[in-house]
Amino acid sequence: MDKSHHSHFQGPPVGGGLLNRVEGQEWFTATNPATVDAQGRRYGGAFYAQLDHQLLQDVKLIAGFQTNKIAASLSTLCPAAA
Repeated sequence: MDKSHHSHFQGPPVGGGLLNRVEGQEWFTATNPATVDAQGRRYGGAFYAQLDHQLLQDVKLIAGFQTNKIAASLSTLCPAAA
């Protein structure tokens, strides 16, 4: 049987993630001495996954998604295909 046209996945799925923290201060410099106008920190994170699929001998499909979350905001989902 000719398997050149059978589709199959290539390699394991790929995935990963990250976490981060941003921290800082804003200074109001129109007064002397300058004063702290705002300060704070926020946390964020992301996760991604990707899968490669050999659709035809000369056609490869790469599909995946990424989701992002920053502090109290809603998560965002970003699909991708090539």
